[in-house]
Amino acid sequence: MSKVFASLGMPLDGFMAGPNSRPEIPLGDGGMRIHAWVFGVESWRERQSIAGGRTNQDDEIVQEDFARAGAYIMGRRMFAEGEVGCPTRRPSAPPSSFSPTPRGNPGCGRAAPPSPL
Repeated sequence: MSKVFASLGMPLDGFMAGPNSRPEIPLGDGGMRIHAWVFGVESWRERQSIAGGRTNQDDEIVQEDFARAGAYIMGRRMFAEGEVGCPTRRPSAPPSSFSPTPRGNPGCGRAAPPSPL
């Protein structure tokens, strides 16, 4: 049987994106600050085809997160907005969305059919 893991970043104020969220600024004004810690770890940088990075406890957490993921399920906006910075060659498991929104970059996965719920 498969397991489902929820992995997300949320600051103490409870908002998952800053104001003015749009494809050019996926997490809104200042929204990337919550994820700044991951950009310097080796395992994240490796998946983005960037050399270097720190190997520490944060890196171990990222490695474990990548190792257990077989797919990434995203909401319509995250799927569309996250695609802007997506490389053509997908470095990890393919993302999917239960949204009928048309695809822009075929290297970032495929849209799943709308949920019947």
